[in-house]
Amino acid sequence: MTSDTRKRYEERMGPWPDLLDPLIDAGGELASAAVDYMRVPFARGHLDAKLRQFILIAVNASTTHLYEPALRIHIRNALALGATPEEIIEVYELTSVLGIHTCTMGIPVLASELADAGIKVSENLDAYRKEIKDKFLSSRGAWTPFLEQMLILDPELLEAYEQYSTVPWKRGLISPKHKELIYIAIDSQPTHLYETGLRVHIRNALKQGATCDEIIDVFALVSSVGLHSLTMGLPILQEEVGRCSE
Repeated sequence: MTSDTRKRYEERMGPWPDLLDPLIDAGGELASAAVDYMRVPFARGHLDAKLRQFILIAVNASTTHLYEPALRIHIRNALALGATPEEIIEVYELTSVLGIHTCTMGIPVLASELADAGIKVSENLDAYRKEIKDKFLSSRGAWTPFLEQMLILDPELLEAYEQYSTVPWKRGLISPKHKELIYIAIDSQPTHLYETGLRVHIRNALKQGATCDEIIDVFALVSSVGLHSLTMGLPILQEEVGRCSE
């Protein structure tokens, strides 16, 4: 059972990682079922091999997950597939913009509460705000109601965010379609589940030529982070059981 499980893993996903050894120790059936679950998006092949590793790097490096053991595995796999350090840094850059969701969620709530409290905020755009909007539209090609609210309430932060978030787009080591698929991954991960951004990036990905099958395989890849309950929890359980038996 153990050798067959390892073989099925390595046929599709690369070298067997020590990270999964606790699943073997916990029982062959558990390890076999986990590997079969992880293999699904790899076996279908709707996403190319390097992109799959980029997506898994993004999820594990995300501020809502930060799971170093798996991050190291997927960096090694990506490098073995020919990825460059510069491409992986671009994945990090794309992933790091997740932090702006504090504002994309918070500012609309603030705007609503200001209105309910009778606090009026001018919606007229001065020359500075108009310049920021024009620059954002030029670099990103899209505008949303949230961005309008942020432009009114905090133009300085929006200007800085535009400059920061466009760095990987200007460099362009990863294609626009693949960038959008990475954004889909970080917004749909179970530790974030940010529907507003997810819808935006699904629309963008479809415009860039992504298929339904590709997007579903992003979801399948991301859903496997649920197994980290086992890869983190089982070693701790083994340690504590050993400590109790001493």
